[in-house]
Amino acid sequence: MEFDGMYFLSEQYYWGYPVETYSSTNPDRLTAAQNYLTIIAAHETSHQWWYALTGNDQAIEPWLDETLATYTEHLFYEHYYPELVDWWWEFRVDYYAPRDCCVNATIYQYGDPRAYINAVYLRGAYFMQELRDIMGDTAFYAALQTYAQRYRDSFSTARDFWAIMGEYTTEDLTPIRQRYFGGQ
Repeated sequence: MEFDGMYFLSEQYYWGYPVETYSSTNPDRLTAAQNYLTIIAAHETSHQWWYALTGNDQAIEPWLDETLATYTEHLFYEHYYPELVDWWWEFRVDYYAPRDCCVNATIYQYGDPRAYINAVYLRGAYFMQELRDIMGDTAFYAALQTYAQRYRDSFSTARDFWAIMGEYTTEDLTPIRQRYFGGQ
């Protein structure tokens, strides 16, 4: 559960965390980052940007923070543990084979938590990666930075997100919207 400035993690996330001390000179240090504790800590920390800093309606448009927070896990691994990026995709996303459309579902559209997580969080990660691939890194990161700055201490909507993405690319984003958002 995340709040502004803090979050709580269930004890179950600590169960798989290695007890040994790891250092950057230890070749086995990678296993220290291959667990749900590290993943969820990155996810919940990112909510300080995607929800706490840039607010949204978590019931109607939860993807605006949950998709971004999940993809931020990927960015964390890409930056700090690039050798584990493929592992993250396999362990965190691919394992669940998320095919449920649509990323932009409300919390009320799913009675099953797994279906909701697969659509909004995990399929959302695929969406963000594809958006990044379409836009290119420079435009993608600039758009996210603008999104965070423009809606800092404010409230954003899907329309706001898409408008900013459109400011940073000349690519037609209609196909990706249809694939992940049912055309909305």
